[in-house]
Amino acid sequence: MITIFANNNANYPALGYSGAPCIITQSIIAQPNQSASWQTNKQLILCLGIFSGVIATVFGLLGAWLILPLAGIEITALSGALYVVCRKQNLRHVLHFSGDQLVIEKGINHPEQVWQSSKQSTSIIVERQAHPWDPIKISLTCFNGAVVEQISVGDFLNKEDSQQLLEVLRQQGLIVRNDSVSGQIDL
Repeated sequence: MITIFANNNANYPALGYSGAPCIITQSIIAQPNQSASWQTNKQLILCLGIFSGVIATVFGLLGAWLILPLAGIEITALSGALYVVCRKQNLRHVLHFSGDQLVIEKGINHPEQVWQSSKQSTSIIVERQAHPWDPIKISLTCFNGAVVEQISVGDFLNKEDSQQLLEVLRQQGLIVRNDSVSGQIDL
């Protein structure tokens, strides 16, 4: 899912090259599609836990006591799997555009990785997949002096969202340096 915010510098100020706050003209937030929130998952775990507990208790009273710990292990495994999936759905890629600056932040619940670059020294690399149903892979290449960094952006997006992200990046003036199938340059 792609969310675009314009002129939101009061809500989310970014730091410029000098460390001073800069005015954000547009922010793009890319996040995975979320089928259920953690609250919904907890309700599901509770309902299945009660149902499984009742069945395990009945069988335990009938003499099949071994089902009791297995029911507990089953609910614990389900809870762990749902927690891991829900946590991964909280991953965010945030791109802040401020005049000539681009700030890229990645993280869960807060920025864990941050990159800064100028828009003139940043280009887009698009890798189109061989199958038409697969989403495109978008990377930003930042040239900061002698350091060249390639940062993948929105690798969890579906096909429509990745196309939308590419269009928004183009509208910001970033140049597509490579737009081809499997990274091969089309001539």
